[in-house]
Amino acid sequence: MQAKQYYASIELAEDELRLIVGEFYMSRFNILKAERVKTSGIENKKIIDQDNVTSAIVKALDDIEKALGFRIKSIILCIPSVDVKCIKRRVNIPIEEGSKRIRLAHARLGVEKAIDTFQMPGYEFVNIGSIKYTNGGISSRTIPLDEQADVLTMDVDFICVNQKTVYSYVTCIESAGIVVQDICLENYAIAEESAIIESSMNNYVVLLNLEKSETGFALFYKGRLLGCEALNYGYSRIANAIRRKFRLSYRESMTLLKESAIYAPKDLNDSIVYIWSEKDDHRQITRKEIYEAIDEELSSWIEDVNSANEMIAENPASKMVISGSGADIVGLEILNDRFNLETNVYLPTTVGVRKGCYAATLGSIYCHKKWQELLNAQSDTVEYSATNTREMQKDEDNAFTKKLKRILLNK
Repeated sequence: MQAKQYYASIELAEDELRLIVGEFYMSRFNILKAERVKTSGIENKKIIDQDNVTSAIVKALDDIEKALGFRIKSIILCIPSVDVKCIKRRVNIPIEEGSKRIRLAHARLGVEKAIDTFQMPGYEFVNIGSIKYTNGGISSRTIPLDEQADVLTMDVDFICVNQKTVYSYVTCIESAGIVVQDICLENYAIAEESAIIESSMNNYVVLLNLEKSETGFALFYKGRLLGCEALNYGYSRIANAIRRKFRLSYRESMTLLKESAIYAPKDLNDSIVYIWSEKDDHRQITRKEIYEAIDEELSSWIEDVNSANEMIAENPASKMVISGSGADIVGLEILNDRFNLETNVYLPTTVGVRKGCYAATLGSIYCHKKWQELLNAQSDTVEYSATNTREMQKDEDNAFTKKLKRILLNK
């Protein structure tokens, strides 16, 4: 029977960390647990309070251990898309005498050779983007296995991030007592999860990673990440418009924005979306009132997004995909026709993490598994105690006994 493979991934995002644990079993990926823990140690994608972030990580890990009964040993870390550089390196792998046929080992050797020879002062290699294989003048994104060749040429994309950013994030994870198993750029992870990489083979695709305090952009073409940019504000500015207008708390305003603020013009009416008491006075907000409160900030944000995409929009086949925690805003898809690119809102479909905020953590696991298979790397993500092991064996024995009883009774 195929053994289960466990993976854990974490994203340190703005005011919270997002952690998921899942298992690959019988070609399916199942989410075992998802955690979100608040932290105030991150500002503008920079770690400003390491102890605070580390404490939040420890709390999330403890919650996972209590819920699942095992301890996380290593984890995949999502790195923010700040100060990103995409570099291409070419390597040539001679095919040894004999059959002169390309094997998986040649592709593995090419990746290892590219990694060993890669150097870029001030930047850290985060993860591999795409790989293009060339044999006899014919290029392909898949390994030309079993084809005859004298030399296999490989163009390897390296995604690099400023060393200070990488080290500060890695330090927080290691201070919590776990090993960083792999690192993945958050925008690339989302693109892997949402199939943007595949859909960019013939067209430019813009990933809009919408978060509370930042609107990130990543441009993909022919399966490659070309670059990352950002607006230094996100949907919290729109939520603050609700807070100022109705004198609500930030939390109440954020909830209203996420669930009851964006409507199609035909649905803007006097239906009540929120009622509360203030000094014995009952107050209420209608659909029309809340939309009017956010309209100016919302329109300004759309205008800035369109301005950032202006050159890409000259290509009529270009597209944009909105993801990140902002994709969880109900009604966001209503705005699609206000953007200058064909636009879709992406939410993961995996049971247990059907929210845009989990797109990066989920995608990073798929990225890791893809390169793990190529590099033939194996590692243990979880650790069981002796008690856990006995309980699991007992459950498996009981399951087998019940199955055997059913077979005998049916006979």
